[in-house]
Amino acid sequence: MVNTSIAESLTIEWQKLLREYSDMIGIYNKKQKIVTAINFNEIMKRPIVQRLGKRYYESEDSTVFYCGQQWQFRLEDKAAGHAPRITIHNYLGKGADGENQYEYFHYELEQDSDPKSKPYVQIYYQREKGPEADVYLLEVCTRRVCT
Repeated sequence: MVNTSIAESLTIEWQKLLREYSDMIGIYNKKQKIVTAINFNEIMKRPIVQRLGKRYYESEDSTVFYCGQQWQFRLEDKAAGHAPRITIHNYLGKGADGENQYEYFHYELEQDSDPKSKPYVQIYYQREKGPEADVYLLEVCTRRVCT
């Protein structure tokens, strides 16, 4: 005999998973159109990006507002193991402590080990501030399917 509360619970959770997965696909598709493999390097070459990119890990004077969002740029630093990165900050409102809360979408240009493969933009998600915060691969579909 099946416990109906467990079956109902599973149905509710399954519907929630499908809804959240659908939302993530929408976010992924929207964000993927902002920075593409074609325009990534062109963006990184801009003088303002070069200037701001030197201050990526500083809290003051390291961002620019563009199209209603806060943008931040990290220049390549092979010695430190840092790939070039474009970060878009989304303001979420005030937290319980009164501080501004953000979520971060990081765009990095990557390429598979196959020399015939094309570069692609990989999107990462970060919820907390700081270089020690967890960063998650935002891969709701693979680049091989969604190119």
